[in-house]
Amino acid sequence: LHGAITAWQSGASGAGTTIAIVDSGINTSNSEFAGRIASSSTDVVQSRGLNNADDDHGTQVALTAAAARNNSGIVGTAWGATIQMLRADTPGSCAASDGCTFADSAIAAGINAAVASGAKVINLSLGGDPANTTLRSAVARAASAGVVLLGLTAVVHRLLAIQRAVADR
Repeated sequence: LHGAITAWQSGASGAGTTIAIVDSGINTSNSEFAGRIASSSTDVVQSRGLNNADDDHGTQVALTAAAARNNSGIVGTAWGATIQMLRADTPGSCAASDGCTFADSAIAAGINAAVASGAKVINLSLGGDPANTTLRSAVARAASAGVVLLGLTAVVHRLLAIQRAVADR
């Protein structure tokens, strides 16, 4: 289990921590995130904005990580954290029946942006092919900077690539 209740009982809330989420965007009007979406949040692929009408996976990940403790809806594990959303989905891919796709270069750009802005945690809830050199290098740089990378992925190959990159640093 995640141990969140024990952490909350000891006073942990995530306040003062930025969690970067490299995903398909976020519903910026969701009250669970009021005042806690970092100004450094961006679309690392194009200038589409953070909202994604075709997919809510990024929003769901952000809710799990940091939904407010406000007696409404759900509460995120780090309910006081700031969210840096780094939208990285391939344009037009989220409308497809098999879901969003993500280029390694876009994921790497998201990781690099998170590190540059001082995020302490990066969530990569993405599937895909084995990571290329660009992505492995970005993961290694993040790990060397002391950033915690969460590789919650449906495709074991990407997680293994992240583990290899961390081990290679």
